[in-house]
Amino acid sequence: MRRGVSSIVAALCMTVILAALFSQTAQAAAAGGIRIAPAAVRLELAKGTSETTADISVANTYTVPVTLRFAIERAAQNVSHMGDPTALISLTSAEITVTAGGSATQTLTLRDSRQLSPGSQVAELVITQLTAGSGAGVGVQPAVRLPITIIKDEGAIMSLGLTNIASSSFMMRQPQTVNVMIRNTGNVIAIPHGLVTVRGPRGTLVGQGTINTASAALLPGTEKSLPVAITPMDQASLPGTYQISATYGLGGDSATQTARKSFFYIAWWHVVETLSVAGALVLLAYNLRRFIQYLQAHRKKSTPVPEPPARAKRRILVGRNA
Repeated sequence: MRRGVSSIVAALCMTVILAALFSQTAQAAAAGGIRIAPAAVRLELAKGTSETTADISVANTYTVPVTLRFAIERAAQNVSHMGDPTALISLTSAEITVTAGGSATQTLTLRDSRQLSPGSQVAELVITQLTAGSGAGVGVQPAVRLPITIIKDEGAIMSLGLTNIASSSFMMRQPQTVNVMIRNTGNVIAIPHGLVTVRGPRGTLVGQGTINTASAALLPGTEKSLPVAITPMDQASLPGTYQISATYGLGGDSATQTARKSFFYIAWWHVVETLSVAGALVLLAYNLRRFIQYLQAHRKKSTPVPEPPARAKRRILVGRNA
């Protein structure tokens, strides 16, 4: 009897658990959202053109209409002079209501003007949810910011400069990481690439690494410190002056530049060897001096001392006048 009651209780507990799981699954399936594509916008004015457009698709998977507000703002990281971005980029509509289960298209239009400087700069498309209908159970989402890359090909200049190779001037082990500071000296967003090499006193390649493996982009007028992991290629067996060379550029067939920095390298075993050799030389000089002193002392003992010469006898004449 007790076993039967226990089985019934267990079955009831399992039923409650399964009902809760199915309820959560049903709620998750019924939940909707706002989908925006693409995640980034590119507006490029080719040479000879005065206008370009890009479309943003907005899909509403809720069961009620949703109203969205669109605005163009200047990006905080944009250091280039672009003027008022709202005067350069126009929207189809500042507010769009997307029907339940429907979609809408927002068109961005970039027109050439004197305010638009050559090269590239960035702005942001800010999308804010205003309404979600009454009783829909739809939470208001935070504002979404989509990056906008604005490019004007006329007068665009792509250029990079290396401002610093951060490394010590004295090392006791092979460098494992070298930081290179690269600056975008042009007016177009650039992705630097390159190679860092470490060579010994005889030109032997002892290490190398690739610059910007993450393909980080630099805005015009900005600089970034890029850590470069150095892969050992050979043993740095000789102490002396070593050279770090950083060859960088925009990749592809673009021209490259090279910057160099020297450092003095001596490993801990070089110090031990030097001290050992110096100690051996000091000991050798000390023993050699003792040996010379011993030879000199032995020579003095073995050489006979000459007797002084006998004094000549003087004759004395008596009784004779001088």
